[in-house]
Amino acid sequence: SSVTSYRFMGAFFNALAILLIFLLMRRLSGTQTALWSALAAAASPWGFQFARFVTDNSMGPFFLAAGLLFLTPPTGRYGNSRPDALRGLVAALCLVTSMYLYPPLRLVTPLVVAAFLALLPSSKTKSFWLSFSFSLLLLLLPLLYLSVAGDAQRRFDALAIWRPGHPVLPAIKTFFGNLTAHFGVSYLFLTGDPNLRHSSQSVGLLGPLDVVGLAGLALFRPKPAPVAVFLLLALLISLLPGALTNHAIPHSLRTFSGWLFVSMLAGMGLAKVAHLCRLATPLLLVASTIFFSYFSYCYYVKYPLISRDLIHGFDAEMKDAAEVARSDADWMAFARKYADYRPDAVRYYLIS
Repeated sequence: SSVTSYRFMGAFFNALAILLIFLLMRRLSGTQTALWSALAAAASPWGFQFARFVTDNSMGPFFLAAGLLFLTPPTGRYGNSRPDALRGLVAALCLVTSMYLYPPLRLVTPLVVAAFLALLPSSKTKSFWLSFSFSLLLLLLPLLYLSVAGDAQRRFDALAIWRPGHPVLPAIKTFFGNLTAHFGVSYLFLTGDPNLRHSSQSVGLLGPLDVVGLAGLALFRPKPAPVAVFLLLALLISLLPGALTNHAIPHSLRTFSGWLFVSMLAGMGLAKVAHLCRLATPLLLVASTIFFSYFSYCYYVKYPLISRDLIHGFDAEMKDAAEVARSDADWMAFARKYADYRPDAVRYYLIS
């Protein structure tokens, strides 16, 4: 019944995703790395921007992280008491749910899982894999149908850089051009995604913890650990949906699963930096607090002003149409005009 209630679900799942980042990294790389990874995720402009989205898209990273967590061997006091068959079912359910929520994850999730299984230890019991495989197959059948029919296929045809019957070499060139666009200085550090819906235009996708953590990982880990190799590969996989499309490049929403892996990579570097220098922890916390205070000011004060024409233009048009319908006591024209919008979406625009 309010804008807050609509936005709550995205923020809720974003907070849970940060918790899952901590739990996953604690299993893979220890508690200190897990704490830094969670902090980097919480202070990330990339994560914060989509935590306030009123769509299912931003919930995908939570289910991807949950699926990876259930793929890892259980640890701790009660680790071996958890039913393997149940863990296999939950892992499959979480991974497939991420793919249902946002079409780009239909590419990202299988490739990330394949990299995870190839590079990192995973559950090895027969009951787990039987449950996981059977559940995955059963849950994927409707998704496979949806992916080759209806709106999903039409959307793919409209956005893909290559379609059957078209030259391959131009598509390859476009792919690498799109991929490198996601490493632009302005995109990562200065203004972020050019789309006003995806960025406040005041900061880049990465926060200071991300920058220091990635630099620390590159400088102080001469022999990459398997976890770091997996996370780097998963980050590159996350960029594929942006590289394979021909619209609005670079695109921080299609590549949003990368937020998980950037945060975890940064956490590994931050833990190393904090271990090497005692003053690093307080300095990083102060720098992060100053940065996020500035970002919050930009987001809540400046951002509404610069995005008003784009974001609220559609709202105003719909509200005006609703006022006309109410004054004329005739809602048929309104219903026809906005027939393609879900009822809950129309309600959100009318109360926002």
